[in-house]
Amino acid sequence: MNSTAIVRQGLYSYKHISPETARRLIRSGRFISAIGHSGTAEMLSEWSGIHVPANRINVTLERGDIALVVKIETRLPEGKVLDKNEIEALFKEGKITFGLLTRVK
Repeated sequence: MNSTAIVRQGLYSYKHISPETARRLIRSGRFISAIGHSGTAEMLSEWSGIHVPANRINVTLERGDIALVVKIETRLPEGKVLDKNEIEALFKEGKITFGLLTRVK
């Protein structure tokens, strides 16, 4: 997912994880992509070595579901859409973090 947006009531847990842990999770191949931006999907695909498709879907987590979140830790100008190179630059600058969002209840 591209954000930690919570669209359904419930109890959630969120924790940061290392880039290497995120890469291992992607490489497991057990995921449904909800990455809505092609630049992010392209960067993740190259970085992980696993195809991560851009997939603009609505996500509703059920109890026990876990989402890997790729989060840009800076405010972008209104309407700005980043391409793969801009995403990579932010990643190298440490402005992209990874986390696990879990629906507990």
